[in-house]
This record gives sequence, C-alpha cells and structure tokens, in this order.
Amino acid sequence: MGSMMSAAMDENMEKQKVFQKDLQFQMLERNMNMQNAMRERMMATQIAGTREMLNWTGSFWAVAVLGLGIGAIKKGNPVFIAPLFPLTWVVGYQWDTAYNGKMTRITSEAENILKGELSLVNLAMGLPTVAELDSRRAAQAAAHSVKK
Repeated sequence: MGSMMSAAMDENMEKQKVFQKDLQFQMLERNMNMQNAMRERMMATQIAGTREMLNWTGSFWAVAVLGLGIGAIKKGNPVFIAPLFPLTWVVGYQWDTAYNGKMTRITSEAENILKGELSLVNLAMGLPTVAELDSRRAAQAAAHSVKK
C-alpha cells in the first residue's frame, strides 16, 4: 500500500514539475514581450521628440532662409547665406530621423554589430550572476540598516 501511495506522489510531483516549467516559460515569454513593448514605446517617443524638434528647427531654418536670403540680395553679398549650410545639415539630419527611416538603418546596423562584432557590446566583467546580485542586495540592505 505504501508503494502505491509513493508512486502516486511521484507521479503528482512530476506533473507539478512540468506545470512549474510551463509556468516559468510563460512568465519568461510575457516578460520578454513586455520588455519589447517598452522598447517600442521608448523608440516611438524618441521619434516623436525628433519630429517635434524638427518642427522648431525647420521653422527657424525657414525664417533664416528668408532673412539671410533677403540680406544677401539687398547687400549684394553672398556671405549672408553661409550660415544656411550647417543649418541645412541639422534640419536634414532631423528630417531623416523623424521621417526617412533612420531608425530602421540604425536597427539594421545594430543587427550587423550583434552578428559580426559582438565583442563591441560585451559587458564589463560579463553577465552578473545570481550570487553577485544577492551579495549586492545584502550589502545594500546592510548599508540601509546602518543608516537607520
């Protein structure tokens, strides 16, 4: 009778292990999806900020083109339009980031780096281990308790 009970317990334990493993996998997958969603939101916010900045720099550029162009015509001196060249580069760069797919090119280059130049992005001292995290947390807790 004891062996029947032991066998049933072993079977239940195995089912519990499988269930826990599936649950861990689901939690990890959800965490990865959440992190990706947050990354996408951050990138969208960055692009939106660039678009807003482009509105301001583009407006400034338009006013500068009119003012410096009129000044160059009135004075007959083309030196007045010299500041337009760097301003055009700045506005062009922001337009490229905001509307022309610069983020796609950056993502593509990041993929190339991760595929062929992984040593450029290695963490100093490698990935932290659970033991390192636990010891750091314990040290912070100790330091916090000393302050009280």
